[in-house]
Amino acid sequence: VGPSVELDWDSQSNVTFDTVDEFESHKVYRRSKDQLAMPSRMRVKLLLDNGFTFGEIRRETRKRQKKTRALPMRQAANVLKRFSSWKEQRAKEHDLRMKRILESLE
Repeated sequence: VGPSVELDWDSQSNVTFDTVDEFESHKVYRRSKDQLAMPSRMRVKLLLDNGFTFGEIRRETRKRQKKTRALPMRQAANVLKRFSSWKEQRAKEHDLRMKRILESLE
């Protein structure tokens, strides 16, 4: 798993382009999801090279792991909530249909 490396709004690149067309002419092909993945060791090295300590990396990695483990529970709770409201709506629709059927028989 390892630490996550994310993009930031603060640019650190010295490369600039005057126009979008100039940028597009230098742009390389779009990479696949597998090509975008960076191995854990490479992420750690990148972070260490940019001034982060092992302790900071470990702490943030643990935070990320906790969030990742909590996500399925939150997703399950959301699905259950949506199912419950769907079930209530279906019950109301059923009751309304039964009422109409009974009224038509009278």
